[in-house]
Amino acid sequence: MLAWGLVWLAAGLVAFAILAMIGAELPYAGAAGALLWVGATAVTSYKIARLDHDVSAGGVERHRIDKGYDLAREQLRHEYGLKRLALETYIKCLEMNDRRLEDKRR
Repeated sequence: MLAWGLVWLAAGLVAFAILAMIGAELPYAGAAGALLWVGATAVTSYKIARLDHDVSAGGVERHRIDKGYDLAREQLRHEYGLKRLALETYIKCLEMNDRRLEDKRR
């Protein structure tokens, strides 16, 4: 993390030097560049923190639990579908048997 911070600081100093040269010709270039730099820093910091959270022990455990929940939900959905199909088939068989019995009675 320290190495990344040093690289980011060096890039900031280079960007500041470039903006200082441009700022002499354009009045709001320095402020716009600073806002852009702050925005880029905020987004990068958020992504690094999010990545650290996702690959930490807690993040891995949360991922395992989420995937377990998703798998259990899919399993229940498939089991329900199979039970529904079995029930529909059973009802159709009963209806076919009723028709056969009615045909024999005639």
